[in-house]
Amino acid sequence: MLLADRDVEIVADRGFNGRVTHAEWSAVCEHMEREFRSDRYLDGAVKGVEDIGRIVARHFPQLPGQRDEDQLPNRPALL
Repeated sequence: MLLADRDVEIVADRGFNGRVTHAEWSAVCEHMEREFRSDRYLDGAVKGVEDIGRIVARHFPQLPGQRDEDQLPNRPALL
């Protein structure tokens, strides 16, 4: 997120190549950016995470008996 410009970019892992279209990722970004332009930063961020969660679950569903544990740290990556 570039808050000064209210701009969002998703950099997806290569595991999503060929699975998720550019249009799907763009729709998530646009949804978040609309919220940000209206100064609803928390709502925009939460809705973006929820949208991405639905996309991830569609392509990589949790397997029966699989624990819901993180494989990577939950802190934001500052670039």
